[in-house]
Amino acid sequence: MDILAKIQIKAEYIDEFEKGIRALIVPTQAEAGCIRFDFYRQSGSEGVFWIVETWKDQHALNAHYEQPYVKAVMDNYPTWLAVPLEVVHLESFS
Repeated sequence: MDILAKIQIKAEYIDEFEKGIRALIVPTQAEAGCIRFDFYRQSGSEGVFWIVETWKDQHALNAHYEQPYVKAVMDNYPTWLAVPLEVVHLESFS
């Protein structure tokens, strides 16, 4: 299960957001069902970030969303987000 998420953060919250994301990268990558969890900043677009994720299955993704370190970040989204979060579930055809 592959996911691409685009996150646009208000300028005044970028540092806070980056700190929160950095705190969850390593524990997320250590989760049993996590195959890939990579975080990117979009070049030339301040406040635009991307997360590329691959999960074993929906159960693993659901368990991820229940982790306290994930909830700690997501609880701040109403304040941090400049626009609603964009999440795309991808299906490989290769």
